[in-house]
Amino acid sequence: AVVSTQSGHYGKFMYDVGNYAIASTNLDFYRNLAPADSKYYGSAQWGKLASEILQQNWEEGMEELERLKDNISSAVHLSYSEVLAQRAWLIHWGLFVYFNHHQGRDQIIDMFLYQKPYLNAIQTMCPHILRYITTAVVISKRRRTDIKELIKILQQESYKDPITEFV
Repeated sequence: AVVSTQSGHYGKFMYDVGNYAIASTNLDFYRNLAPADSKYYGSAQWGKLASEILQQNWEEGMEELERLKDNISSAVHLSYSEVLAQRAWLIHWGLFVYFNHHQGRDQIIDMFLYQKPYLNAIQTMCPHILRYITTAVVISKRRRTDIKELIKILQQESYKDPITEFV
């Protein structure tokens, strides 16, 4: 337990000083040693995701997003509002990965438009994300059929901006 805690603290220190590669390695090491319900496990996950984003490791970032998504979905110790907040954070951080990963635009559409818990988080906490979903649908040649679903959602929302108005 001491080794895992020290690894987590060292990983945070390396993150704080801008050495994201070492931070990523140590935070991953911490996550592999610490139990999922440990005090800093969630912080280590978010730090690992941030480290991958700052290194522009989009493949690793995508894997981290999936791990975080799974952990948020299975978190029994969080209240509904905490889960909603965690999903909102995942949505925001995910934009960096989704718009830089080669399959990211398809995945942003799948996750934000068709997975009800995430669509609910967007509609409740961060409707401005609809502009990014709109952008992904419009610029994705293979996903033009999703425009009908997008329009249906946009019509339900009071949020408007030039990008969502475009559709």
